[in-house]
Amino acid sequence: MRRLPWLLALALLAAPALAGPGPDALRLLAPRPGVPLVGRVEVAFVAVGVPDDRVAEAVILLDGREAARLPVPPWRTTIDCGGALSAHSLTVRLRLRGGGTLERTWRFGRPAASLVESRLVATLVAVTDARGRALTGLTADDFVVEDGGRRVTLAQFEEGPVPLALALVIDVSNSMRGKKLAGAKRAAILALGSIRKNDRVAVLAFDDDVRVTCPLTDDFSRARGALEGLAPGGGTALYDALVAAARLLAREAPLARHAVVLLSDGRDEAANGLGPGSRATLDEAIRALHGADAVVFPLGLGRKLDRETVLGGNRTTWEILDLVARSTGGWAQRADRSTRFGRFLRKVLDDLRHRYDLAWEPPPARAGEWRPIVVRVPGRPRARVRAREGYYAR
Repeated sequence: MRRLPWLLALALLAAPALAGPGPDALRLLAPRPGVPLVGRVEVAFVAVGVPDDRVAEAVILLDGREAARLPVPPWRTTIDCGGALSAHSLTVRLRLRGGGTLERTWRFGRPAASLVESRLVATLVAVTDARGRALTGLTADDFVVEDGGRRVTLAQFEEGPVPLALALVIDVSNSMRGKKLAGAKRAAILALGSIRKNDRVAVLAFDDDVRVTCPLTDDFSRARGALEGLAPGGGTALYDALVAAARLLAREAPLARHAVVLLSDGRDEAANGLGPGSRATLDEAIRALHGADAVVFPLGLGRKLDRETVLGGNRTTWEILDLVARSTGGWAQRADRSTRFGRFLRKVLDDLRHRYDLAWEPPPARAGEWRPIVVRVPGRPRARVRAREGYYAR
């Protein structure tokens, strides 16, 4: 019986998996599988179960050679993978305080020419139960996707903490002057505390013009300063603002989940009320958002949204906001006070973090053709599925 403590100690020493996290604790967020490693590539990862203060340093290796060194989180950087379409290995190595390392390698094959030339179609999918709660833990086999009426095979599937690229697009037209804008600013600043360190946020303000007051950043103090500095102006260039947000997300965060959170209290119109406020049309704004794979979540302020019709049309402002949201896979909400913006933003963040990334190679189609998308989860007949309604073929 005296030998039991020694036998127990030996058993513990022989079980390294119990002593700390293994390689599977490292999860690569970007690049995604199937993305060719060519040129400048964003690399982002998380270490599940490993506190940041336990990591002394992170090293990223490309084909066994050091490509980047990160002394502190967030664990995100950009590396140069060269111009050749070659197979590559990508390694993340963590040096832990107190000794030891944690390492994992991912391999990326040389992409076929057809895959390089064609762009996968992607959609973010939210699946909720009858009470609106997110259904997690689904697999690729649970989903059925139809592209233009034709069932397609998923080339990529992902669930989990993918980095978010969030554009806060805020109406600062004359009608937002006073308590409306002040309340929206305070609410948005408080909601920034819900954004995680691997996410990035941009702030765009629009009246007659659109201004990027804060480019995409993970420095939330910078975003806070941009929000605090917002001041009211003239008209409402709503469609131009959506186009600008879509282009910014596509250019600066190609591998993140793209979302636009829009706050506005009125229709697209010039300051004098006699013409449109934007150079872009509604159709052009929706096309830009689809081109950036951006999900839009509008919060409409005030009671006139249901009465006010767009210039030159018979749709109300609320119908326009709802149309943009549904088309891109988001949802719209109304509020009587701008202070609701913070609660709305936190709800949007929770939605995005529980979505599934689905992507497939599209069937042949004419450039510019609208292709409707249907996403179903047949095994959950009472589930509600929300995804973009379609895309424009390229």
